[in-house]
Amino acid sequence: MRIAFLTATPLNILEGSGTYAGISVLATGLRRLGAEIEVFAPAVPFPIFTLRRLWFNEQLRRRSWDSFDCIVGFDMDGYRIAGRSGRPQIASIKGVIADELRFERGATRWTMAVQAACERRHVHRADLVVTTSRYAARRIQELYGLNEQPRIVPEAIDLETWRSLFARYPAAPDPHRFTVLTVCRFYPRKRLAVLLGAAERLRGKIPGLEFRIVGDGPERGRLMRIWRQKRLEKIVRWLGSVPQDELVRQYQCADLFCLPSV
Repeated sequence: MRIAFLTATPLNILEGSGTYAGISVLATGLRRLGAEIEVFAPAVPFPIFTLRRLWFNEQLRRRSWDSFDCIVGFDMDGYRIAGRSGRPQIASIKGVIADELRFERGATRWTMAVQAACERRHVHRADLVVTTSRYAARRIQELYGLNEQPRIVPEAIDLETWRSLFARYPAAPDPHRFTVLTVCRFYPRKRLAVLLGAAERLRGKIPGLEFRIVGDGPERGRLMRIWRQKRLEKIVRWLGSVPQDELVRQYQCADLFCLPSV
């Protein structure tokens, strides 16, 4: 079976974050089952992500899809050819854009509203809509007016690979510390300010408490200001974007993983 994957999400973990990871693991799993996966992504860079995404989707109309058995479009990508390509198309919604934009302001909110309008078209035109959680399924119905509930397919995790990585880069929690780990891109909806508020409240109440935050993103400046205002320098460490071996060690060294995202 030949399957086309359509995504404008950057094809690297630093920029593509969890969406890229989910697409990559899915492609790997399907290939192991014997499917042939071809990933289509933007080839021309644009300074504004929304413009790049719209251009990419427009270009999809210019090619034939006859050599594929099925098309999977992630989030809004594929909305221009859904129902028109002559091939069954699945809209795989990783994050409901119309829900995410509630946390944005200004130009970012406006550009995300444009993407949400495209994603709405995608879920209505596709032959099948899938998403990763009951919450996302409910929000797709509420925000996009979809009558039928999307199919829920939890995000895949390559346990074999992770176990191999844990064995290759062994580490363990420090018995003299209580380490809380967070890994994410710094977007408003990740609510890292809530995490910093929790750190402030717990300071001095848990011996050896330390928060370690892996990642980066547009909220960094605001979060650093909050960090300094609350004087959290001694218990909150910003690790930035780390290589895979270091990320694996950080997971093993943590006593608790916390992500206050919505």
